[in-house]
Formats: sequence, structure tokens, C-alpha cells
Amino acid sequence: RLGRSSARLNQLDREKLNHMVLDIAEETVETFRLSRQDRIGERFAANESARLSRLAMRALELDQKRVSGFTVEEIEQLHRVELDGISLSVKMDRVDLLEDGRRILIDYKSGKVTPSNWRGERPEEPQLPLYTTLLDSVSAVLFGQIHVGEVVYKGEQEEESLLEGADGRSRGGRRNVVVSDEWEQQISHWKKVVTELAGEFRNGVAVVDPLK
Repeated sequence: RLGRSSARLNQLDREKLNHMVLDIAEETVETFRLSRQDRIGERFAANESARLSRLAMRALELDQKRVSGFTVEEIEQLHRVELDGISLSVKMDRVDLLEDGRRILIDYKSGKVTPSNWRGERPEEPQLPLYTTLLDSVSAVLFGQIHVGEVVYKGEQEEESLLEGADGRSRGGRRNVVVSDEWEQQISHWKKVVTELAGEFRNGVAVVDPLK
């Protein structure tokens, strides 16, 4: 209903946006409720609609704070990728295209997350490193954390201007979206990591090598 442009999002005042979001939340919860008529009552559905709309508003307000204009280029679009003989179907939650042609990859999470989950040779959350192999001009990779305690972007970016306005600090004072001093090397490293993991899988490597 908003289209995909940040300009359109910023044209709406808070009241209109809130009404739109609440309507969508109510429609979504009602569809879910009708499929489980004996399990979800009207009062619970109303509370859930209100909860969802509050979280969605916080996420949209975060995007309204972004200084650089953007267009949402993809939402849950299916991609195919080949890694060392392994064929994968992947679906990225969201890709933003900036006015200068650079891209931001966003993976939404409903729980608390940390970008350290995609670092190292055995990443716990390899989706975003994998997604960087699919598109050109990727300049930021982010978790979109949608959690009642904190709705934030967390991740890494090529330069501070990309997420300016929405790259706030954590409660400990550290930036939620950090600037990578060696961005191209980081992208290359991620590609190497996911390719090697695919190769191990293809070759049937089953060494007991726990992450923790």
C-alpha cells in the first residue's frame, strides 16, 4: 500500500501510517484466526493486532530516519545459486536499492541477534554471507531485529552514510551498524567461507567438529 519508495513512506504523517498498519495487522490476524476458530478468541486477536502494529510502526519509523533515499528492490524473491557443485534455492527477505546503485541486504529476525553469528569460518547464521554472492554492489548487510525489547538494524556497512539516521547505538554505546574498514575483502571472505562449506557438504565431510 505504500509502494516501494522511501519518499512515499516519508510523505505520510504518523497518524495515517498508524491507521494503515493497524488495518493490515487486523486483516492478517483475522485471516489467521479464521483458520483456527476454536483456538483464538476475538480478544486475543485484538491484542495481537495491536502488538503487531506497534512493532511494525517501530520498524517503519526506523526507515523514516534514514538519510539516504532508497527503493525496496526485492521482497522475498527466489534466487538460485551454485556453490562448488551444490545448487541452492534461497529467498532474501529484502533488498534495498540506494539512489547511487548500491544495495543493502536485510534479513528479518523476531528474536535478538548479533552480527557475530555470521563471522568466522563456521558461521551460525550463513544466510547473509551467502546472499552477498548473488547480487552486485552490495554495500551493507543487516539483521532487521523486530523484537518487543528492541527494534533495530544490526550489521555491517561499507561507509557510515548508507544507514545514517538508523544506525544508532546499542545500550552499551556501541554502534548497531558498524563500518567495515575492508569491505571488499569482507565480501570476498564471505564468498570463500560459504563456498568451502558447500564443498565440504558435497564431499560428505562428517568430521565431529562442533561449533561450540
